[in-house]
Amino acid sequence: MTTPALALILLAGAALSACTPFVAAGAASAAASFGTRLGESFRLGGRTLTPLSVLEDSRCPSGAQCIQGGTVRLQVRVQGGARADLATVGLGSPADIGGAWLHLAGVCPYPQVSRPVVPADYRLTLLISDSPAVPAEPIACPGR
Repeated sequence: MTTPALALILLAGAALSACTPFVAAGAASAAASFGTRLGESFRLGGRTLTPLSVLEDSRCPSGAQCIQGGTVRLQVRVQGGARADLATVGLGSPADIGGAWLHLAGVCPYPQVSRPVVPADYRLTLLISDSPAVPAEPIACPGR
C-alpha cells in the first residue's frame, strides 16, 4: 500500500472518531491530523491551531441540483512559539504555514436543502503535512 493511500485510510478513521489525534508516517512524507470544532485549539505538528471561522461553505446541499460541487474555506489561527498568523485553508487548497502544509481534509455535516449548517455543528479534520499534495477526495461525512 502506498504512503498516500495509507494516510487517506487513516484520515477516514480519524474523521469518524470524536476529535482523536493520530499520526501517519511514511518514507516520503509524514502527516498528522486532528478532528476539532470551530474555536477549539489543539497542538499539531509543533503548532497550536485554532479554526476561527468558516469563510465559505458553498457545497451543493443534499437534495439540490447544482452546476458545481462547491467548497469549504476556513480561517485558522496558527501559533508557533510567540508568533501567530492567520491562514486560509480549503478543501483542495492547502495553506503554506512556514515549512509545512495545512490541509482541510474533511468537513461535516454535509449541508441539506432544508437545514443549513450552523457554526456550532461543524466538525473539521485538519492535516499538517510536509507536502502540498492534496488528498484526492475529502473525507466523507458519516451517512453521506
